[in-house]
Amino acid sequence: MRYILMFCLATVVAGSAGCASTRSFVLLRHPVTNKTVECPGETGIDTGSAAQMKTCVESYKKEGYEVIVSY
Repeated sequence: MRYILMFCLATVVAGSAGCASTRSFVLLRHPVTNKTVECPGETGIDTGSAAQMKTCVESYKKEGYEVIVSY
């Protein structure tokens, strides 16, 4: 019984270690209006979020915004 519990605990710990994601964002500013906007996203296993952030940034760049911070 003890080995089964240890196996289950090890499986949970190992499984959750690969699922870590962190919040990321890109901050953009319009050079004329000085208005700032943020394109949020998550980095890690969710590639859809990264693609959504890239689309957001490209959209604002077309409007004249410039990237000032990328984290």
